[in-house]
Amino acid sequence: MLLQNRVQFLLSLGYFRATGRFFAGKFQDEDVDYVAGKLGFLPGLLDIQSYDNKATASRHRKLILDHLGFREFSQELELGIRKEIRTMVRSQVRPKLILLRMIELLEHSLT
Repeated sequence: MLLQNRVQFLLSLGYFRATGRFFAGKFQDEDVDYVAGKLGFLPGLLDIQSYDNKATASRHRKLILDHLGFREFSQELELGIRKEIRTMVRSQVRPKLILLRMIELLEHSLT
């Protein structure tokens, strides 16, 4: 079980660094074998796909976000973004500029 936790954590971290998203335990077999091999275990012996523990995945997600300096998206942040969008729409700002501003706001507020 401990090996599965390690592999799941490292895969979640790697996938998040690569994509900026979390995937609910859907790891490629090749990736599982690679990480297990790097940890010194024989590839192909670990079936992480059958390991579905939402509490562990949630804990890993929080650890990864904290480690990388991110915060989770909050309702308060959502309200602020909605307000900013409304203001920009009323001012007839171009949609592309609104989108770029929202990306900027998210990057600064979530890190």
